[in-house]
Amino acid sequence: MLHISPHHDSLKRLRADAKTDSFRELYRTRAPVIEGVFAEGKQWHGLRRASRRGLANMLIQSLLVAAVLNFKRLIAAHSPIADVVSAIKACWWAIRSTIRSVWGTTRMTLRLCGIKSNGVGIAT
Repeated sequence: MLHISPHHDSLKRLRADAKTDSFRELYRTRAPVIEGVFAEGKQWHGLRRASRRGLANMLIQSLLVAAVLNFKRLIAAHSPIADVVSAIKACWWAIRSTIRSVWGTTRMTLRLCGIKSNGVGIAT
């Protein structure tokens, strides 16, 4: 039996849009930048492999790596030493709140989906 996703119409529109000249122009300017970010995450921050088992843990890992990449760019944008110290302090609090909110959101999403988390991965 063939199952068509509720998002099939959106996918068809996206594929049609990808064939337009405006999309190709946008992708030509965006691709080198975003591919470099993906490469950095993979090469230097462990996105090549999941560090822990389970979809929820992979979500947490990818969001934390994205936060680290953003914080690195924030710190690099502040050149004087005093600004760097204050940026690091701000980053610490942002990382801490991100971990708490991501973990809480993930646990809540798992509960809403009827999936139990066993602390290591996802237990069905």
